[in-house]
Amino acid sequence: MIFVLTRVDDVSGTHFRGGSISWAPVGNSGTQIEVHYRFGWKLNYEPHYLCTDDAIKNETMIEGEGELMLVKRSSEGDVLFEEIVKDPLDYICTDRFDEGSVGEFHWASGVNSFILDVDERMGTEFELGYFSCCWIGVLNYERPRRWKMLTKVDLTPRPDNQQLNSSPMTSSLPLLRIQRGCDFIVDIPYYDKDGDHVKCRWAKALKNECTPPNCGRAHQMFTITDGSCMIHIDSEVADIGWYAVAVMIEDFITPFSSQALSAVPFHFLVRVDPGERRCNDVINTDPVNKCLAVPPGELFVYKATAKVMNPKYHGGSIAMDGGSLAIGGCSVAMGGSSVAMCGYSIATGGYSIAMDGGSIAIGGCSVSMAGGSIAMDAEGFVAVGRDQILPKGSDSIDGKKNYCSFIFRSIRIVNFASTSPRGMEKSGVTSEGGGLYSAEFNWVPSPKLVGTVETFCYSPFDSERFSGNEVCIDLAIGGVRPFPKTNESIPGSETFSLSESVWQIAFDQEVTFNPDVTGLVTIIDTSNEEVVFNVTTGDVNADVEFNILVLTFWEPLVNILEENHVYELEVWPGIVNGTQLCMLPSTGASWTFNTCVQPFPDSARSVPSSSPDNALSVLDFYWNITFYHPVYLRPNISLIAQILDRDGIFLYNITKDDVTLTASDSNVISFLTPQWLYLEEASMFIGGRRPPPTILDPKVSVLCFPTFMEIFIARDQFGLEMDPAVITLDDEYCYGMEHNDTHFRLGTTYGQCDTKTLMNKDDSRVSMVNHVTIPSRAFPDESFNPYFPPLTPTPTTRSESIAVYLVDVCHL
Repeated sequence: MIFVLTRVDDVSGTHFRGGSISWAPVGNSGTQIEVHYRFGWKLNYEPHYLCTDDAIKNETMIEGEGELMLVKRSSEGDVLFEEIVKDPLDYICTDRFDEGSVGEFHWASGVNSFILDVDERMGTEFELGYFSCCWIGVLNYERPRRWKMLTKVDLTPRPDNQQLNSSPMTSSLPLLRIQRGCDFIVDIPYYDKDGDHVKCRWAKALKNECTPPNCGRAHQMFTITDGSCMIHIDSEVADIGWYAVAVMIEDFITPFSSQALSAVPFHFLVRVDPGERRCNDVINTDPVNKCLAVPPGELFVYKATAKVMNPKYHGGSIAMDGGSLAIGGCSVAMGGSSVAMCGYSIATGGYSIAMDGGSIAIGGCSVSMAGGSIAMDAEGFVAVGRDQILPKGSDSIDGKKNYCSFIFRSIRIVNFASTSPRGMEKSGVTSEGGGLYSAEFNWVPSPKLVGTVETFCYSPFDSERFSGNEVCIDLAIGGVRPFPKTNESIPGSETFSLSESVWQIAFDQEVTFNPDVTGLVTIIDTSNEEVVFNVTTGDVNADVEFNILVLTFWEPLVNILEENHVYELEVWPGIVNGTQLCMLPSTGASWTFNTCVQPFPDSARSVPSSSPDNALSVLDFYWNITFYHPVYLRPNISLIAQILDRDGIFLYNITKDDVTLTASDSNVISFLTPQWLYLEEASMFIGGRRPPPTILDPKVSVLCFPTFMEIFIARDQFGLEMDPAVITLDDEYCYGMEHNDTHFRLGTTYGQCDTKTLMNKDDSRVSMVNHVTIPSRAFPDESFNPYFPPLTPTPTTRSESIAVYLVDVCHL
C-alpha cells in the first residue's frame, strides 16, 4: 500500500483553515493520476494576504506551504518507501473573505492540480496526504492540535465495469461561524465522476487518517446522518470557541456496498459564539444543491440571494450603574430599570421615541433630537452628542459602565462567503428590499474545461458575523440538458387514442427518473387555455427505459379528455436527469395533440373469425377486418396484417395493395389473399399483435370492481402438472397464479396489463377489455380442447390457433 503524506515541519502556525485532496486517473492505463487540492489559510498571514480581488481575477498563483509526500506501505502497514511529490503546495487564489474587524475570521482559499506519474514501485494502491501542526486553538483537539489530511488511491479496475475509479471531489467553505444555541446543517457537497453512491464518516486512527487522540467524532455537537454527507450541528451543547472537523468522503458502487472505492479528506473549522438574535434569521432563498449547464467561453452570471427574516430584534436595555443619560434635556433613570423622560412616552415597539420635539429612529440606526444626536453604527457603538457609549463592560459617559446591549439591533447581509472555480468574480452585496439581499458571480469558463464539472459554494454572512446555510452549485461545462422529443413521444403531435393508458415522453439522451419531483406534465385545453389535468406521480407509475420516461396511468384519461379535441401537453422541467456529468435536469417543452377513440378490431365479425362457430373454408380468399368504429386507412401505413402458422412462422404480409374495398364511412377493411397461399393450421395477427378474442367460456369467470378485474379459470380442463404462469393477459408479464384447488386466478387494475378502454356509440357505457391467452399445449389432449372442434385428418378450417383467446370485459 502507498501513502502520500505531506511533511510540513515549517508550517507550525495556527493559520491553517482546512481543505481537501482528491484525484482522478488520466486515461485508463493506471500510469498517471491528476491530483487536485483546495486549501484555506488565514488571510492576514504571509503570503496569503496576496490573495486579492485582482489576484482572483487574474488567477494568480500564491506560494503555498508544506510538501506532499508519497508513502508506500506493505500489506502489514510497514513503510516501504516515501518521497516528496509536490513542494511547495502553491495554489491559485479563488476566494477571499475579510468581513468584520476580527482577523481570525478572515481567510483565503485556492486550488491547484498536478499530474503524478505512477510507477511499478507504487503499485495500484496508495495514499496521498498533507499534515502538520497546528490548528487554531480548537477546543475539541488535545495539544499540540495536529492536523492530518489523507486521501486513498486505488487504481485497481472497478469490479462493475473494469474501468479505473475517480474519487469524489468537494469544494465547501473552510470556516463557518454559528450562534450558540442554534441548530445548523452542513450538507457537504461532492461530485463523483462515476456517479457512485457517496457517504461520509469521521476520520479514523486505524486507517492512518488522523493523529490520536484527535480522531473520530469531532465533538458531541456534530452528528453525520447515516448514508449521507449531512452533518447536524447542535451548538446548544458546545462551549464558546473554535472546533475542527475532519471528515472522510467515500464512494461506493451501490448504497449497499461495504467496500469503499476511495476515500478523500475534508477538513473545516466551526466557530461558536454567543448571540441574541433568533436562530435561522438569515436563510438562502436558492435551492440547496443543483446542477447547471454552462457553455464554455461565454459569460456565466449567477445571482445568489438570501433573506433576513427578522431584520430588527430586541437586544436588551442600557444600564449605567445608576447614572443618568441626558437626552434632549431630559434624564433617563437607569439604576431602577425604569425610564422617565419629562412626561414624554417611549414607543419602543415602533422603534421610535417622541421626546422634546425630536424623534429617535432606533430601527434606522440614527437619532435626531432637539438636545443632541445619537448615531448607532454597524459595530454597535452609540454616539450621544459628541460622546460615545462603548460596548458592554467598557467605560462610557462620566466614567460609568455600560452593562447591557442596545434596545434594538438591525441585521443585514454584508457578504456572501464563497469557494469558487478559478477566475470567478463576485460582486458586492445589493439590498433588494424586504430583507432580501443578493450578489452576482461572474465567470467565463475556459474551453479546456469542456466535459468537466466545477463546484462553487456560498453562504450569506450577516452584520452580526454569523453564517447562513450553505448553497453549492455543480457547473457542467459544455453540458446539455435532456430535451423532450415530440416525434417519439406518446402522445406526440399526431392523433392520440383516449383508450391508451401508457404514455411515453422521449428525450434526446439517456435519462434517469428524478424521484424528488411530483408534477410531471400538464394538459391544457387549447380552446380556452384552461388546465384540464395536472399529471403527478400519484396518477401514474413512472419508469425509465433508456431515453424514454414511461408513464402508465392507473386509469386512462377517457373520462377526463374529450374525443376529437386538441390539447396542449406541457412537460415540466426537471422530471428526469441526464446520466452524464452532474446529471443535468431535463428542460421543459410543450406541443399539441389531437384525441380520438382508437379503432378496435371485432374479431368475431371479421373474416376469418376467431369464433369456432364461424370456421372459414380454405377456398375463401375474400377476407376483411371489421372494427367497432368507422375507420380509414392511414396514408403512411403499408402493412395491414400478417399471417403466421401455429409455430409463429411468417407466411404472408397483407399490405395496403391487397385492399379491395374501404368505404369512407365503413368500419370494414376488405382484401384478397393470394390463391397460392396454403393456410393449413394458420392464424392471423393484426398489425403484428394478437387478434382480440370474442368468446367467454363458462369455465372462465370475471369479477368486476370499480378499479380492477379478477379472472378465474377452472383447473379441471388442464393436466395435473399445469403451470398457471403460461396463462397470460395481453401483457405477457401479467400471468396466472394458484388460487385454490379448483381455479387459477389472474388480475389487473384497469390501467395495467394492456387493459383497453372502449366506449359504446352513445357514450353511455365504458368497457374495460383484456384477453386471456391459453397456449394449446396447456391441454392434455387437443382433441378435448373445449374451445375448438376436433380436427379432421384433412384440415378444412382455419380455426386452429397457436393459442386460445378469451375476452374479459368489465362494463362501468
